Amino acid sequence: MNELLSYDELEKLIENAIQAELWEPQKRRLLFFRMTALSARIALMAAPDLQLRVDLNFLNGTIPLDGVPPLLLWLQNSRPLVAGYPEQNYFEDLLSRLQGSPGESAGAKASIKKALTTAFEREAILAQDDMLPVGYLQAGLAAARSVARLQVTRSDNGKQYWGTGWLLTQSLLITNHHVFNARNDNEQPATAADFLSQALHTTVQFDVDSVNSGSALLGIDDLITADGNLDYAVVRLKRPADRTGLSVSWSPLQMGSADVVPLNIIQHPVGQPKKIAIRNNLATAADPPELRYFTSTLGGSSGSPVLDDAWRVVGIHRGSIGTKVLSFQGRSTAVINLGTQMSAVFDSLPPALRKELQ
Repeated sequence: MNELLSYDELEKLIENAIQAELWEPQKRRLLFFRMTALSARIALMAAPDLQLRVDLNFLNGTIPLDGVPPLLLWLQNSRPLVAGYPEQNYFEDLLSRLQGSPGESAGAKASIKKALTTAFEREAILAQDDMLPVGYLQAGLAAARSVARLQVTRSDNGKQYWGTGWLLTQSLLITNHHVFNARNDNEQPATAADFLSQALHTTVQFDVDSVNSGSALLGIDDLITADGNLDYAVVRLKRPADRTGLSVSWSPLQMGSADVVPLNIIQHPVGQPKKIAIRNNLATAADPPELRYFTSTLGGSSGSPVLDDAWRVVGIHRGSIGTKVLSFQGRSTAVINLGTQMSAVFDSLPPALRKELQ
């Protein structure tokens, strides 16, 4: 028998995988990274949750690939996809145990010793495992397609401002309230009429990935809702975009004092071609409705999606604020970036819009 997990252990894994929404069809390709040939041997099921069960049963009883059990590869690939879910700790503990940490069961230890090569056993994880499957980058590029550059023109003097927006659905786009407000910090806010006019005359452009690239400009048909306190505004495009909305986590991001939570921001700083901040970007506080983090941004980044390692939006970036002196990358800083958690946004939306997004 080649089973890595016992029946009860496998059932627990399946239960946690379902709770962490790993049954979603679009995640299956990422979970089978480095195992494409194996996935082709598995019968396809109509129900996604049944497909997940079939996949895990198959992988659990399959002989190792190049010395590494396929189920172990699947668990490694799942790490960015379960980040932020309540089940994350279960997956981390199981992966750590199967990779040879102290306290593992005798059966698992024997299976791993038989399956893993000597070279694999000689490697070491430093502090925490920061390795991610290459599919992580592919998923990030896919998410970036739903992020757009916004150009807002003031109604009173024609001055133009840059911002970033992103798709909730093919037709609904969200950005900061202050992007459509288009006023400097020392000025009075735009009147209600100017705010509406500026929103409706904003141009939306996707695929600005280099200086000479960009899809056709899209217009805005309607301002659906806006909230100055939470700093967001939702508009409907004149025609649906040729891409889907981003995956959004409507639950509050929670973190303990010792947690390390990486965050990613896809943005158009100062109206420049799209950039992704994915290195050394850590959350420092997650106290609804706010989210605070170390991430490089500039003017024009306002309205950008703040994403976890599963590329789900957990917040909408709004700017930076002064704070107590903190240490970051060996230097002291008294400035931290600030966003609004998507859970707070969802709770404040009109009921009809909440229903449309569910």
